[in-house]
Amino acid sequence: GHLSACLHQNMVRSCAIRACRSYVFKPLLYLLLPAELERLIVLDSDIVVVRPLLALWREFDGFISQAVIGLVREQNDVYGPLPAFNGGVQLLHLARMRTSPLYTRMLDWHASGRSRVRTGNYGDQTIYTLIAYQHGLLVHRLGCEWNRQLAYIHPREYSFCSQPCGLLHTNYGLSWVGKAAHEHNASCDTWAAIARSKSFENKTAPAKLRKLMVSHFGDCCRAARPSSISLTPKVSHSRRTRAKWVGSHSPDKHSVTTVIITHLHTVNAKAC
Repeated sequence: GHLSACLHQNMVRSCAIRACRSYVFKPLLYLLLPAELERLIVLDSDIVVVRPLLALWREFDGFISQAVIGLVREQNDVYGPLPAFNGGVQLLHLARMRTSPLYTRMLDWHASGRSRVRTGNYGDQTIYTLIAYQHGLLVHRLGCEWNRQLAYIHPREYSFCSQPCGLLHTNYGLSWVGKAAHEHNASCDTWAAIARSKSFENKTAPAKLRKLMVSHFGDCCRAARPSSISLTPKVSHSRRTRAKWVGSHSPDKHSVTTVIITHLHTVNAKAC
């Protein structure tokens, strides 16, 4: 409808990359999907499911009355000191979004430019981070295990998670690790066996796969941590290195959400 087209058109004006235009559809799904659809889990295509999703679905039951979306905190310092949320895993309470004037007002606040923040590279998660900063009760904070982000460019203290992994997010150029996980049964037992025996499904595990599987997947499954293999990647974390990387970041071409919507073409230069 007009409202979704207007909000989208105005929010993407400050996108820094083309892919951002697709990301921005996610906060608007409550306006685009049929009214009978009340709740929705949205996963990026670089997400690996390690534990059954029923436990994640039950997180909806923990939403307070004002909450309309469930998200996991960003586990990298892309937003600096601002408490941020990652968009790779989203629990959208569509029914509440449709009846929440505050949520729609917040989207319009950003679309109109009044937030004075660019949508930038990250699209929807920048918008969600702004909403959470202004009105935190709209966002239900999911446990870190439901979006275990593997990017190793940033200091590892950002991505520490004490809970067994539920969903593994192979973001920031690590989609091929996720592809391997999909192909070889992404369970902690399977991956621990690969690390210990060097084989799986009667095949020999490539040394590179074993090493990187343990360094990235080991933080999700404590059982997949052979003591002889270090889990700390040798990456420089100097301030200069991080700033250069963030400035030149372009989302991995495989990080496309599982929800695909055709672009709307209505143009409206005013706030909605």
